Amino acid sequence: MNKLFLICILIVSAAICAAAQNKPFSSIDNFLAKNGGDFNNREEIVKLFNEERVALGKDFEPQLWKYLGTDVEKHYWISSFLDWKEYLQGNQPLPELSFKIKKRGVKLIGDAQDEVKLGEKITFLRDLAVASYKAGNQKRAIKFKRQAAPLYEKYDDIGAYIGATSEFENCIYDNLEKDPGICKQ
Repeated sequence: MNKLFLICILIVSAAICAAAQNKPFSSIDNFLAKNGGDFNNREEIVKLFNEERVALGKDFEPQLWKYLGTDVEKHYWISSFLDWKEYLQGNQPLPELSFKIKKRGVKLIGDAQDEVKLGEKITFLRDLAVASYKAGNQKRAIKFKRQAAPLYEKYDDIGAYIGATSEFENCIYDNLEKDPGICKQ
């Protein structure tokens, strides 16, 4: 009886371990856990992300939303993995999904007042403004920019907490109320 009980425990334990290893995006979480928990080594993370994207197929988006949870940093980087050419690794860009993830990132930050959160919120709003313009909706782009403007003014040195972007996208953002058509890629 004890041997049978022990065998059952081993089988159940093995099944639980196997299920945990097959959890969508666990390879990314494992990599992050081994490497300080941040997205500094994006080359490897992007590779793992795209492997998971392909493996999940039609289940990709619902599993991705579960994976993102309430982690703002994941929202930022994963949204970039979906529409930045450098990160796609042959996959189709998903700008609409990236847009939704960024909007959710803004909601998650809410009214947080610390400089880091304000910088993240400005980054999301700037990216949403530029994406809206690129999608042909200049009015919505200006609306996002106007949400970001008072946050810029809150701190003189907030720029240190705002994510990088290209000169082309900065030009679009800076000229949204005028003519972003002057911006050259």
